[in-house]
Amino acid sequence: MGQKPSGEATIPTGATGLTLLRKRLRRMLAFGFAIMKHGIALLITFLGSVILSVPSWIEPLLSPIHARKLTEFLTVSPHTYRYLAITFFSLGLMYASFLAWNERRDQIEALVAESVKRENDVDLEVKQLALKEREITALEERNTELRRERYDRSLNPSGSNATITGRVDDTRKVSLLVTNLGQAAEFYAVFSLSGPIPQEKRFSGRWEHTHSTKTVIAKGETRCLILANMMHRNNFQQWQIFAIGETGPLYIQATQSSCATSTPIAKASDIVISGELVAVPDLVNGIQPFKVVLHAFDAEYVDGGQR
Repeated sequence: MGQKPSGEATIPTGATGLTLLRKRLRRMLAFGFAIMKHGIALLITFLGSVILSVPSWIEPLLSPIHARKLTEFLTVSPHTYRYLAITFFSLGLMYASFLAWNERRDQIEALVAESVKRENDVDLEVKQLALKEREITALEERNTELRRERYDRSLNPSGSNATITGRVDDTRKVSLLVTNLGQAAEFYAVFSLSGPIPQEKRFSGRWEHTHSTKTVIAKGETRCLILANMMHRNNFQQWQIFAIGETGPLYIQATQSSCATSTPIAKASDIVISGELVAVPDLVNGIQPFKVVLHAFDAEYVDGGQR
C-alpha cells in the first residue's frame, strides 16, 4: 500500500466537521440576534397569534351551552383559529427574518459601495501621482536643457548684447539710447518712480518711434527710449515722465515745480527713475538695469543703475 508523503499536512475529518458546526452555530446565533432587533414585528406576531388562538383554548373551558353559543357567534370553527394563529405566527417570523436579511443586505451593499469608492479614490490618487511624476520629470529635463543651453552660451556668446547710453539734450529731454551689438532681439523696458509724483508703481517704457511696449532692434541698430522732459510754464519748471499704459501713452506730471527766479530759489525734490532693460531672447550680458535722477533743473543718468 502506498503511503502519503510526510511533508503533506493532513486535516482530520472530525476537526473539519467540528469547525463547520461551530461556524454554522455562530451564524445561527447571529441570525437570531438580528431577528430579535426587530422587536416590534416579533411583538405583533406574538400578540396576533395569541389573540387569534383565544377561541381554540377558551372553548374547552366553557359549558356546553356557552360553547354552542360561541360556535354560533363565530363564523368558523374555534379550532380553525388555532391554525390561523399558527399561520400568522409563521408569517410574522418570516417577516422578521426578511427584515433581518434586508438589513444585512443593506450593510453588505454599503460596504461594497464604500470599497468601490475607496478603490476609485486610490486609482485617482495613483493617476495624480503618476501625472506629478511626469511633470517633475519634464521639469527636470527642461532644467537640464536650460543649463546646457546656458553653458553653451557661456562658451559661445552669440546672442544679443545691449548697451545703454543716457542722453539729456538742451531742452532737458531725457532719453536712453539702446544699441544692440549682437543678434536681433525684441526689447522692452520697465521702471518705477519715486519722489514727488501722483503714484508710485511700475510702468512700461516708451520708445520714441512706436507706442508699443516692445520693439525689435537689429544687430548694430540703436533705438531711443524716451523717459522725461522738462515743461516750462512762465518762470516755473516741472518734470513730465513718459510711459506706456494699457490704453496707450501716459504722461505723468510731477507734483512739485521749481523756479530759479524766486527768492529764495524754489527747488523741487528729486524724482528717481529705476528700471530694467529686457530682451527676448535673453541678453548675453543679462538684464540691464538703469537709473535716472531728475533734479530740480537738470537730470543725471547713473550708469548700470548704481549711483
